[in-house]
Amino acid sequence: MSNYRNLPVEQLAALFKALSNPQRLQIFLNVLDCFEECGCCETTVDETRCCVGDVGTGLDLAASTISHHIKELRQAGLLKLKRRGQRIECWIEPNATREIAQFVELVLSKCVRPELCCPDAAGTSCTPAQPPEEGTSK
Repeated sequence: MSNYRNLPVEQLAALFKALSNPQRLQIFLNVLDCFEECGCCETTVDETRCCVGDVGTGLDLAASTISHHIKELRQAGLLKLKRRGQRIECWIEPNATREIAQFVELVLSKCVRPELCCPDAAGTSCTPAQPPEEGTSK
């Protein structure tokens, strides 16, 4: 039985779609790095919460554009938001990142010929599959 049937395909597609925009991906990564860089964020047992105003640092984007991207990430299920007085905090939704990790692990486990899809021991990049020569069978 295939594990593909158990994947939340629609939800994974929404996660990857949200992360496919370079600016949203950078905002997502900024949330991951926020606590270390700004020092104003909070860390709880479950997550690091970041000030929404800090996640667009270095992107040279209008606040409204950053707000739009944060909304898209939240709607995709990648970020959680909570208002605390004047501040709005955000953090990575752990269930979403677990689903992405499980998907990647499944893909890697299904690789029939690892030499074609995985780096070799020297850490070089992936080798593309070569088509069979004419006149030969697979």
